[in-house]
Amino acid sequence: MADGYKKGLRKQVSKRDVFTKKVLLRVPQDELRKVANKVVNDWAGEQIKGKSKRCNRALTVVESKVA
Repeated sequence: MADGYKKGLRKQVSKRDVFTKKVLLRVPQDELRKVANKVVNDWAGEQIKGKSKRCNRALTVVESKVA
């Protein structure tokens, strides 16, 4: 989060203000990438597990009328 914007909301999400050159020199990029990939894969895995099998196929006309 960055603060002090004159246009729009006063507080906004700002990748440029968070990941400055100073921060990027201190944090190893490979490690940052690994953590980000793990978080995304964990989130996507949970989304896939929660998906029902019935949503993956189209219903026939008769099945849709019964439903």
